[in-house]
Amino acid sequence: MKGSVFIAICFFSLFFSSCLKYGKTSYQSSDFLTCSSEIAFNKVLLEEDLQAYTFFPLENSSPAVLIIEGSYVYNKKPKSILKLFKPFERAIKEAKCGLIFMEKRGIKPEYFNREKFHRFNTPSQRLSDHIKLLDFLKKNPPKGWNGNLIVLGGSEGGPI
Repeated sequence: MKGSVFIAICFFSLFFSSCLKYGKTSYQSSDFLTCSSEIAFNKVLLEEDLQAYTFFPLENSSPAVLIIEGSYVYNKKPKSILKLFKPFERAIKEAKCGLIFMEKRGIKPEYFNREKFHRFNTPSQRLSDHIKLLDFLKKNPPKGWNGNLIVLGGSEGGPI
């Protein structure tokens, strides 16, 4: 198991660094709204404070890459996971795959709730939240998803 987690983390790092060469490295939360007309965007509200996003090419049925990010940088305010969309946009078009992201509790593109974030930012809670997401996606598959899933976790997201 440790070997597969290591491989996934290394793949994530290589994939992410190759994506960064195509564009800028920091984004505002509204940048994802300017995604290409070739990609379908969906916001999924699982609970009041638990939301996810799916991005799929419109042209055909595709596998999906679920990105699970690490915890956060201690001295910086956590940001929406949507910051990862633009670096991956070109790569998902070229690879013809979809992307699935889930916000950590207490984080949305428009705000950060420190108390809620720290109360729910545990590995067991994040695992439980991702299981909820996968159950939802099995019952409500996004348009363009062929049912195949690749899970990539960076840092603390690897074991989850």
